[in-house]
Amino acid sequence: MSTSPFKVLAAGLVLAALALLVPPAASAADEPTLEQIDAATTAADHEALAAEYDALAAEAKRLAVVHQKRADHYAARPAFKGRRASRGTETSAGHCAALAKTYSEAAAQYAALAAEHREMAADAP
Repeated sequence: MSTSPFKVLAAGLVLAALALLVPPAASAADEPTLEQIDAATTAADHEALAAEYDALAAEAKRLAVVHQKRADHYAARPAFKGRRASRGTETSAGHCAALAKTYSEAAAQYAALAAEHREMAADAP
């Protein structure tokens, strides 16, 4: 049974449209800019920066949970035990566990930045 090139193209277009519906993960573009940080002089400015860092911390926590679930999923599947991830340096479960740890550490750092800006807000005019 052969697949029509039109069916393949249609399936690709549907997948591309669905990909547009998925919200992107936090990125460097979502982080406060150096200009925003430098311009922060009032309590409101620092509270706004704290809120942005809180949002980044929440997203990093979410990603940590996602990757830990994937690590657990891979570890529970006999077909993946001992298999190497794409770079061949660790198992798929180990790869996801490492990402979960990295995102968890990032969440803690973002939370610390938020707390620091809240302290600055308290001291600001």
